[in-house]
Amino acid sequence: MNVVFCHEEILSHLKEDSHVVVINRGIWGGPIGEDREHFEIAFRSMDLPVDHFLFIQVDTEKMLPILRKYGLQPIV
Repeated sequence: MNVVFCHEEILSHLKEDSHVVVINRGIWGGPIGEDREHFEIAFRSMDLPVDHFLFIQVDTEKMLPILRKYGLQPIV
């Protein structure tokens, strides 16, 4: 079963007490099997009865602008 969500619906689950991480993954397999340098932004809603989890892989060259825009720090 394929389920498609719009970004407004997904982000509506992001709350002040959600668990958010930014991880520099370095060079690692991409979604179609190629190795590429990227980082990951993820959050876990920690809601009940449904605990939503989302992770997004982003090319490394886009990392600094995103970190600056949202005031995030990578886990090293």
